[in-house]
Formats: sequence, C-alpha cells, structure tokens
Amino acid sequence: MEPSRFRIKDALTITGQGMVLIGRVESGVVKVAETLFVRNDWGCYPVGILGIDQFPKRSFESAGPETGEVGLIVSGLRKEQVQAGDLVTNVGWGDPTGDRSADFRTVDELCAALEKSGASERYSKLLNGITIEGLKPFFEVAPRVLARPELIEPLILGPDWRVTLVGTALAVLICSERLTAPMVEGLARGSWVAPQLAAGILSLPSENVDLSKLRAVLEGAGPASDPKHILPVFAVLEQRNDPAARAFRETDLFSALWKLDSARYYSLTWRWRGIWGIAGPHFRCGPAQ
Repeated sequence: MEPSRFRIKDALTITGQGMVLIGRVESGVVKVAETLFVRNDWGCYPVGILGIDQFPKRSFESAGPETGEVGLIVSGLRKEQVQAGDLVTNVGWGDPTGDRSADFRTVDELCAALEKSGASERYSKLLNGITIEGLKPFFEVAPRVLARPELIEPLILGPDWRVTLVGTALAVLICSERLTAPMVEGLARGSWVAPQLAAGILSLPSENVDLSKLRAVLEGAGPASDPKHILPVFAVLEQRNDPAARAFRETDLFSALWKLDSARYYSLTWRWRGIWGIAGPHFRCGPAQ
C-alpha cells in the first residue's frame, strides 16, 4: 500500500472547527477517523483526522492526490507545533517492510550497539524524564531490532534495573505485543523501575496477554508490601477494568498503602504512560522529510 503523505500549506484555527491544516495529498489516501503524524524539525505529533473539507462547501470521507487542495480538521495539535512545509504521514521508521540487512542477530550484538551509541548510559536520564534529544541513541538502535523483538526480552528481565529500563524503552519504541508478556513478568516479580514497567505495559498492545501474575500480586499483598510494587500493578489492572483491581480498591490494605505512597508511584506510573506515549509515535514517525 502506498504511504499517505499530506504536505501542509498553512495551518488555521477556525471557530467551530478547531485546527485545520490546508494542503494537498502527495501520495496515498488520507481518511477521516484515522490517526496520522505531523513531522517536522521539532518532533512528531499524532493527530486525529476529524474531517476533510474543500472550499466552498464540500466534505470528503477520504482524499487523494486527485482531490486537490483540502483542509484536514485535526485534533491533538497546537498551532505553534506546525508550519507550512511540514508533512502529515502514516509511515515511519517502524515500517517492517524496510531493509533488514543491518538487523542484530544476537543479544550480544544488540548490547554492543547500545553501548556504542550511548543508549546504555542513558538510564539516569530516562529515570528523570525523557526528551526526544535524550532518546536519540535509542532511535539509532531500535530500527535494527524491529524484526527481532526476542532480543529485547533478556534486557527487560535482566537482573539490573538499568538494563530493565533500557529494554523497556526499546520495547515501547518498536511497539511489539510480544514484549508485553516479559514486562508483565518483570512487574510481577517486583522491580526498582516498577512504574516504568507498568507504563510500558499500558503503552503496548496487551488485550491477549495473560495478567494472572499481576492479579496474584494483589491477592498476595499484605501490610509489609511495598507501595512501589503494588500500586503500579494496581494501575495496570485498573486500566484494564479487571475485577481484581476493583476488589483491591475496596480493601483497608489499599487505603493503607495509598497513605504510605509518599513518592506517588501510582501517579508516576501514569506520568510515564504519557512519556512513553510521546516517545513511541515519535520513533515510529521518524524525522521530518
């Protein structure tokens, strides 16, 4: 399928419609209700396509190169994030049909590349908050592991929290459902970076992943349990509307752990969910072209 590319001519804020991107479809088809990405030198921004209009009073469900100049009514974008010449697209570095000749073949090769790129030294910056600049070493490495997500599993389940954090970053960037299961296992075991693991689980497809190990954590929790372990587990199950989370919320133990949570690990989980939610689309969208 041909990639969708829409080149922006102007960006307007119109009363009653919101943000409207004026331009033309260069290739492919842009459709109402899909999510695309605005790419430019500052970053990559996911936007929802709410409507496609053409002056004076025509509306379309989809538009292609033959449609001519149209306005995309979008959500999730501020005017200062976009300018003329920027690209709206649905394709990025995460395209699995790309060249696989440089893929890693072993975990050792992956770890060596992480070391060389500087990614393995970024754990402290990852803990303190992610910027796109700080993630650039991961962007260099992740495309070469897209077809081999199994190489990331040993990092996620590694004995050192720094390795776990690096593995979680890569897992979120390549968005492989296969990597949700090892993150669930790591979170169930307990980890110094439990909020980041929990946020990673919430960022990846997990409808088909077995969460029974997380339910067992809540069922086995007691007064001596660490809020840093229990509350991120609770956050994952709560988001999935799991009965175990609803039942746990009604217990005295939940109230006690909530009061002990001076570091706000529950809130930290959701803050990291937001961070991963920006990082993943930025990688999969790639740099502006």
